[in-house]
Amino acid sequence: MKKLFLMVAAVLATVCATAQTQPGNATSGVDDDFFLGKWEMTIHNGPTSEDIVSVVTIWRVDGALEATYGENKCSQVELQNAGTLTMFFESQGYGVNVVIEKVTEDTVKGVAADMFDLTGKRMVE
Repeated sequence: MKKLFLMVAAVLATVCATAQTQPGNATSGVDDDFFLGKWEMTIHNGPTSEDIVSVVTIWRVDGALEATYGENKCSQVELQNAGTLTMFFESQGYGVNVVIEKVTEDTVKGVAADMFDLTGKRMVE
């Protein structure tokens, strides 16, 4: 019984130590404000097999993230632990989610509607 307790304690200690170094914590390299500002997003080979370019604006209100994707106000904007940002909005009657992650200080990549690759670059204001 004592060996079992020690093994469980060792496993829990390992899990806790690993969780402290997972991406999205201080080691992820993505600042909470990295995504703020204007971005030119390109959905590659969209539903009409053409590239779709939109301006995305992300800002904070009372600490909460808000965004517009083109003409669409995002209903939800979430910063994930792994340094990714997820946005939800409606377009032409369909619910769309967009997930982006940092590539460099001025570029991002991701996926729209779980099927279309996208890239983005920070716009200089």
